[in-house]
Amino acid sequence: MINTESLLALAANLPSPYKENAEALLERMAEVVEGIGDEPIHWRPAMLKLITSTTSRESYPRGAGVGDFLLGENILEKPLKFIPLVIWNGRQYWSPDKDEKKMLCNSPDAKLGYIGSYCNQCPHSKWDETANRSECGKIKTTLVIKEDLSDILIVNFAKTNYASGMDLEAMLKKAGVSPYRRVYELSTKQNAKNSNVDNYAIKPAKEKAVQPELLEFLAELFKTVREDRKESLESFYKVVMDRRERTPHLAVQAEADTTVLLTNDDAGSTSNVSEMAKNYVV
Repeated sequence: MINTESLLALAANLPSPYKENAEALLERMAEVVEGIGDEPIHWRPAMLKLITSTTSRESYPRGAGVGDFLLGENILEKPLKFIPLVIWNGRQYWSPDKDEKKMLCNSPDAKLGYIGSYCNQCPHSKWDETANRSECGKIKTTLVIKEDLSDILIVNFAKTNYASGMDLEAMLKKAGVSPYRRVYELSTKQNAKNSNVDNYAIKPAKEKAVQPELLEFLAELFKTVREDRKESLESFYKVVMDRRERTPHLAVQAEADTTVLLTNDDAGSTSNVSEMAKNYVV
C-alpha cells in the first residue's frame, strides 16, 4: 500500500506550491469513506477521459466538448503537464456486440488473460487479415502524477490512441533515465486518417527535467507504485491459476473460442490486495 507517512515526511520538504499540493493529495489518498455499500471506499486514481465525437453527451458535464480532457467531472487545461511513474502493456477483449459494451476478457500484462489462456496462444489475439485487426486489442496504460503534484491519474492508450502510447514509451526509453525524472505534455491532435477523431499527442515539456528538489519525493512514490504493480500481477496470476486448477478444462475452452468470465468469488479473492494495486488490473 501507499506509505503516506513516508511520503508526507518528504512532502514537508518540498517548495511551495508543490508542498501544499502533495500534502493535499496524500490526505485524499489516505481517506476512507464508510457507509456507502457494505465495503469502505478507498482512494483510487481517476482515469483520464478524452471526449471524442462518439462520446455520449449525457456522460460529460456542461461546458465540455470534443477534444477536452475530463478527470471525473472536471475539465483539465491543455496541454496537461505530467510526470510518468510507470507504463505497462495490456490487452482488452470487448464483446463484438457494440450495444453490449461488455469486456469479455483482459490482461494486465498482455501475457495472461482472465479467461485462463496465454495471450500468445489465444485465438482472440490472432490478427485477422480481412478485418485488419484482432478481436482482442493491445493497450498501453500509464500511471502519472500531474507536474504540480496535485493529482495522480491513469491514462489508457487504446485503439486509435495506441500509437500515442507507443510514442510515450519510445520517449521514456530515449531519455535513458527513470520515468519520474522527466516532464511531458499531453494534448490532442486530429487523426491522420479520420478528421472526426481526436487522438492524444505527447511531447517533452519545454523544461523537460524535473526540478531537483522534487526528486526525492518522486523517487519514493515511484518505488511504491512499482511495488504495488508487482503485488497486483502476483495476485492476478494466483487468481487465474487457481481457477485453472479448479477448472482444468478452462484453457481448453479458451482455445475452443469459448469465453469464460471471472465469477464474484474470483473477484473477491483479490480483497487483500491494496487499492492502488487493484488499478493495475484493468
